[in-house]
Amino acid sequence: NCRQEYYCDFTRGRSGLVYGGELNRARLDNRITYVPYEDGHLVHTAMDLGWNDEFCLIWFQVIGQTVRVIDCYSNRMKDLAHYAQVIHSKGFTYGTHFAPHDTRQHSLQTGITREDKLYDLGVPVEILPMKRIIDRLEDAKSLFAKVWIDEKKCESLLKSLDNYHREWNET
Repeated sequence: NCRQEYYCDFTRGRSGLVYGGELNRARLDNRITYVPYEDGHLVHTAMDLGWNDEFCLIWFQVIGQTVRVIDCYSNRMKDLAHYAQVIHSKGFTYGTHFAPHDTRQHSLQTGITREDKLYDLGVPVEILPMKRIIDRLEDAKSLFAKVWIDEKKCESLLKSLDNYHREWNET
C-alpha cells in the first residue's frame, strides 16, 4: 500500500482483494478489451442468484482454450421471470445455463424449486455442485488465465470483481 499512497501507483490494490492479481494480469495481457460474440459458437450463461444482493448473469463462449465473457447483467429484487426474459431477449443460440446449488431450494409459497421455475420459463439449468467458498474462489482464480472479458458490456462485472475482497481480521 506504500507504493499506492506515496508513488501514485494505482495498480496496487486494497489489502484482501480476492481477484486483484488476476485482474491486473488480465489487464496487462490485454484480455479486458472488446470481446465480440462469435457466431457459430454456443453461448452459455452463469448466474448467481440474489434478491437483496445482486442477481448476476454472465454470457460467455468457450472457443478453443479461451473463455470469452461477452456480456453481463445484474439487478436486484426482480423475479425469475424477469431474468428469463433478459436471457431470451439476447437472441443467442444457447448451450448450458449454469446455476448455483441453491437453485434447488423450494419456495415456501409455491413448493416448487427455482430450478423448476426456470425450466418452466424456458431456461433449463445445470446445477453446479455445492463447494466451500474457498474452493469456489480458487476454481475461479485458476480459470482466470483463460478468460477474456468485454470491457464495455461487462463494466459492472469488472467493478464487482475489482471490489470483491476479504475482510481483514487482526487476529
